[in-house]
Amino acid sequence: MKGKISSYARRHWLPYAIYLVLASLVTGITATYLGKTKDTEKIDIFIVSENFEREKFSKKLEESKPSYLKELNYRYVSPNDNAFSSILGTYGVVEADLYFFRESVIKKVECSAFMLALNAKTIEKTYGESLAYYEDEGRIYGIALREEYFNDEETIYACFNKDSLHLGEWKEETLNGDIEIVRAFL
Repeated sequence: MKGKISSYARRHWLPYAIYLVLASLVTGITATYLGKTKDTEKIDIFIVSENFEREKFSKKLEESKPSYLKELNYRYVSPNDNAFSSILGTYGVVEADLYFFRESVIKKVECSAFMLALNAKTIEKTYGESLAYYEDEGRIYGIALREEYFNDEETIYACFNKDSLHLGEWKEETLNGDIEIVRAFL
């Protein structure tokens, strides 16, 4: 009997090996997919400033986190970092929902390519006050933030990714996390 099983196993091992590989692959993919936070449940912020008050900022960010979010992430990079351009092109443009850019940086990037253009009436209606903003070619791309969270010589502006899922009434959506987070830093 033992010889028959051994002989059978030697002749038919390939289907079993393929089955084990496929089962492992399906299990891995399923675990990865189920464990991933949905884009509607997270906001990523890309911060470019000379320095910023990390502890103070993190605390305020956590306090202002909308209840529907599971994740609220940020990535900080110095504008003098050699990898700045590649980080902007990968994480910044692709992943980030919000940008907190210093004025010299926002002047260098092609705002219209990935940022939401605003108008003064929308800003005033949303935030209830007239605010300072960054304007490029007659379009508003950034709202000036309070200096207390950024230890920078230049003004820091909040800019919105035009493809973000958290723009609320600005894009006729219900998720307004970007708007509420910026409100906390005005």
